[in-house]
Amino acid sequence: MTLRKDSGCSMELGECTMNPGYQNAEDGGSATDPVEKNQDLAEEYTQIKPYAGMPKEVLLLYSSQARYRVPREILFWLIVVCTLALVALTVTVIALSPRCLSWWQASPVYQVYPRSFRDSDGDGVGDLKGIQEQLHHFEYLNIKSVWISPFYRSPMKDFGYDVEDFRAIDPIFGTMLDFEELLAEMHSKGMKLIMDFIPNHTSDRHRWFNLSRTGDPHYKDYYVWTDCNATAPKPNNWVSIFGNSSWTYDDLRGQCYLHQFFKEQPDLNFRNPHVRQEIIDIIHFWLGKGVDGLRMDAVKHILEAEHLRNEPQVDPKQPPEDVTTEWELYHDYTTSQLGLHDMLREWRAEMDIYSRSQADTGSW
Repeated sequence: MTLRKDSGCSMELGECTMNPGYQNAEDGGSATDPVEKNQDLAEEYTQIKPYAGMPKEVLLLYSSQARYRVPREILFWLIVVCTLALVALTVTVIALSPRCLSWWQASPVYQVYPRSFRDSDGDGVGDLKGIQEQLHHFEYLNIKSVWISPFYRSPMKDFGYDVEDFRAIDPIFGTMLDFEELLAEMHSKGMKLIMDFIPNHTSDRHRWFNLSRTGDPHYKDYYVWTDCNATAPKPNNWVSIFGNSSWTYDDLRGQCYLHQFFKEQPDLNFRNPHVRQEIIDIIHFWLGKGVDGLRMDAVKHILEAEHLRNEPQVDPKQPPEDVTTEWELYHDYTTSQLGLHDMLREWRAEMDIYSRSQADTGSW
């Protein structure tokens, strides 16, 4: 390519370019009319390659050539097809996937303490029939899930959290028939019933504990027992949630049993597979009744360290005999022990069996 220099330092391409409409303005000529120039450009412009700074007209000329136009159109339609395919895939996944949130994750939950909610028979204690009479209250609030605090048979040392029989209703709250009628009416109104469940311990009046105290071969290890006597120091420094030692000596068995709450609430031994199966059977019992869910109480206390070592004191300088409250110890050996989450996952799997069954029948 060569350049020809004219007067006034104007330059024009001298090779591969034909531009007869150009005339040096200094020579008295005038440039070709722009409209006429654009019309003739396609025929007269023979520049081999695009170059930086080319005018718009030249750029449009190149962009209309097949070697540039065809790849551009292919890329455009490829993007359109991929976008439509992605949208279709997203819609399909959403349509075929299970719900992201189940009812117990998406709905507000209203807790009812039956003893004080509503008394239907005038004896001064709230009951299950009282809850049934007030279901319109939950409808007015648009509540779909109701969690009812314990109403199992109990000596009421801890207001129902000391369970004497996990399969019976305490008479102060009503009967099993009252419960079934309450559950049926809640379901008819589109509500879910969640029961409080206390797997960590039972009442000291529970049949299992009485059999364990007597050394029954099957039940002897249903609770956490260890050697001690009535006068010697306790097995370790563990303290109850309600204060003082977590250990109480039992005269009949001649050993101490663990209770992380009141002494009337002995802790179950969940390292015993029979105990774990008993709890699963109880879960099945209430799910079979039609209960929609169980709220697990005191879960972090379910397992304890087997070595029974003293827990570290918050204040190492405090005399050990003065440690009497839970706030004075780090609970490294009595809460959230290894294996706890495996057990919770096992219970979750049992619940899921009923969830799938109810979903298949369309009752949930």
